[in-house]
Amino acid sequence: MADTGNAIRTYCYVRDTVEMLLKIAFWGQSEIYNIGGVSKVSIRELGKEISRIMKVPFSYPSISKNHLEAPKQVQLDISKFQNEFGEIDFISLQEGLSRTIEWQKSELFGSENS
Repeated sequence: MADTGNAIRTYCYVRDTVEMLLKIAFWGQSEIYNIGGVSKVSIRELGKEISRIMKVPFSYPSISKNHLEAPKQVQLDISKFQNEFGEIDFISLQEGLSRTIEWQKSELFGSENS
């Protein structure tokens, strides 16, 4: 990591994103919507979770080396979508990461090494 990983981001499992997009495409009443997830976590915590799932060490610098300015927090307001289509039963960040990692392992190394 190039910095301490304190920035907060919101993540959405791809299946949930596709579900939202299809609802908008077929039944949307507007041309503009924000879509996104509700799993809000720091980049450092995301790295720790990936490390935990993969059973590998994780480290991060105590001082930021990244001189690029990025927002400290990014989260979209998806209330317009929710008001029109209702709540979504989002895949949790942990479940989405686990599924993605297992899929990647199977694609890269074959199912016998998953």
